[in-house]
Amino acid sequence: MDLFSCKCTQIKRESYVSVGLKYSDIIFLGELIDSASTDHNYSFKILEIFKGNYKNKIIKGLATNSCSLRPTDKGLWLIYASFEKDSLIDIGMCGPSVSLKNPDGLYYPLSIRFGKESKVEQLERRIEYLNKKIDGLSNWYYDLYKLREYKQSNINEKPKAKLDYQLIILAISLILNIFMFVVIIKKNKKMPAANTV
Repeated sequence: MDLFSCKCTQIKRESYVSVGLKYSDIIFLGELIDSASTDHNYSFKILEIFKGNYKNKIIKGLATNSCSLRPTDKGLWLIYASFEKDSLIDIGMCGPSVSLKNPDGLYYPLSIRFGKESKVEQLERRIEYLNKKIDGLSNWYYDLYKLREYKQSNINEKPKAKLDYQLIILAISLILNIFMFVVIIKKNKKMPAANTV
């Protein structure tokens, strides 16, 4: 049996969004609605797109290789993905895609679930787990905020570019009108006055 593993470059926590924006074809907030374990397919309902274009409300994905993530946590996700053939997405296991249910890949420690520690140790582990969970949720919402900020700045830039274009046309039109006005005035000055009887 062959085993493959992914060697992921560590992404600094504060760089998740910027790295995702740089390397992803599409970034969206979505709800996982289906995840088939047998054929590695999954589907998301798109709730908000931050980067890329996709017209449908449902987007399908496929775990194409050993470095692909096949999402299983039902609920909300921040997805950073690449397009593959037939408009399918592929989510890289090494990327910043994350679910709200499991924001930092945390799972309840086995020792707590199976009672192999003293009550005090179990309590300490639960507190540690909950602190990490709080940090993960805080990071998830911060990333959502940063993506919305990015989206808003791009929306604001497009009308600004259109406005600059309109101002250039208006300025050229104004200059041409002034030029034509000056030409007409000069022609009227050169014309002899009509004799009145």
